[in-house]
Amino acid sequence: MKKYLAEIIGTFAIVTFGCGTVIAVCCDSASGSWYILTAWLLALSL
Repeated sequence: MKKYLAEIIGTFAIVTFGCGTVIAVCCDSASGSWYILTAWLLALSL
């Protein structure tokens, strides 16, 4: 049961922060650092 709970929490965090970062990139594309932030966030979540 702990494995399933950990998987649910991990998936929730990846989807929430990953999608939130992508939304921030789309809303403020003038700054190039957002693309690096998105890449780091999704890479570190694996």
